[in-house]
Amino acid sequence: MLVLMLVGCSSPNQSTEKESVKNSSQNSDDNKDSSTEHFQEDLSNDSQSFTLAREKNGDYYSVSEIFSSIPNDPNISIQPNSGFDNCFFFQTLDCSSGLFPTVDLYGWNCETEELKLISSRNPDLGIRVWDFLVKNEKLYESRVRIENNRLINEIFCDNKPIFSTTISSLSGAVVFSVIDDELYGLVEKVESDYSSLELLMVTDRGYKTIWERKTAIDSSSLKLLKGNEMQENVKRISFEYLDDSVMKLVFFDGKELKEVPTDIRAHQIVPLETGTVVCELYNAPGDRTFKSTYYWFQQDTEEPEVMSAINAPAQPGGFGAEDDLSYLSSGSSEGVFRAAITKDSLIYEKINDIPSGKYNFYKLNQDYDLIIVRNPVNYNGVSRLKYSAYHPS
Repeated sequence: MLVLMLVGCSSPNQSTEKESVKNSSQNSDDNKDSSTEHFQEDLSNDSQSFTLAREKNGDYYSVSEIFSSIPNDPNISIQPNSGFDNCFFFQTLDCSSGLFPTVDLYGWNCETEELKLISSRNPDLGIRVWDFLVKNEKLYESRVRIENNRLINEIFCDNKPIFSTTISSLSGAVVFSVIDDELYGLVEKVESDYSSLELLMVTDRGYKTIWERKTAIDSSSLKLLKGNEMQENVKRISFEYLDDSVMKLVFFDGKELKEVPTDIRAHQIVPLETGTVVCELYNAPGDRTFKSTYYWFQQDTEEPEVMSAINAPAQPGGFGAEDDLSYLSSGSSEGVFRAAITKDSLIYEKINDIPSGKYNFYKLNQDYDLIIVRNPVNYNGVSRLKYSAYHPS
């Protein structure tokens, strides 16, 4: 019934990008060691063990390599998932078959420096954990499997099923968000005669639909254009969808939900504490260079302010919140930047000596950011990942 679009070892935070391990971003500075007062990393290309840095009394020091127990197997890849409540959650995938099924789930505590094996499973079962985290000592998982040529997305709490639906592609699977200690997930459902977008509140006892849009399956007029990428420690959930011929931005702060009709086709949606930054990327016909326009929806108002962007990268990539009015953003070959909102401007400041590449950012607590870059594919066809700690000054 459905055409399944299978994804490689891509991050749920960038699930709309559908990239396989053999199509990962290039990092032009892989062989150059770099270190600043805010940044340390192990730049080894032939190992999946990486060094993190922590701050202690103003000094920075290396800690044990958190992936040293993971076999250096060409068929095993590390998949980052989320950062929450002082922990970084990641998994290992079997990249030799199918959906790249999950092998093990791990959690690393940045305060205790403890690595914990949360769960193990047989990859022959063909189950992919699309996203997961541990909240209040309970394991929440968004799983994907194939059944009768359908792609099934299920939510489990401590191995107890609490939600199940059919999705058309992995980009429609649930990625978790936590706001005010409540767990949420956005899902793109496909049933026999309709499709829908639903925002769910998830508990250990079940779920509640707090927002829904539905359309007949043959109209194909309801589509998630840009989902929530930055899911950890956020103050709001923001996403964009197409309703018939009208694009709409949705903002949800855990209490109030707003829908804003827009003609902005979002390349990047960055939810912050007091509003949302939306970046639109475009190029003129015949022009191969990209241009960007930034909009600031303060308190999620319907009329955004157009911000002048100073020293912005040509094509911003992954991002992560740093505090109320600033965030980290990658600029691919241009490096990593801190973006700060000041009045009607968005000022980008490059963080020196961080290698270029395609980054994800995970916020573990108020003082600790984890930066992740995907390395080039090696001769075995496996994409390596580098992990580093960043401490804002």
